[in-house]
Amino acid sequence: MARLVCLDCGHVEKVPLHCNKEMTYELKGNFRKYEYLKCDVCGYEITMPLHCSIPMLYVDEDYLPVSKPSKSELEEIRKIYGG
Repeated sequence: MARLVCLDCGHVEKVPLHCNKEMTYELKGNFRKYEYLKCDVCGYEITMPLHCSIPMLYVDEDYLPVSKPSKSELEEIRKIYGG
């Protein structure tokens, strides 16, 4: 079962449901990619939820597939997303 994880504090949330199904992870854009969640039934889309002013990471494995970002990397992400 997929989940959303905050890269800063480690907070975990369930992936939102829409039309009684878990939303799926999608990328949109040609040069600058945007992450969002999409309902496979009706096509409804939402941007990736934020936590600690940065987008949460969509994880569909039992382990976290990336290392924790450094403090400077987190600050750079916050600048990009306006946090």
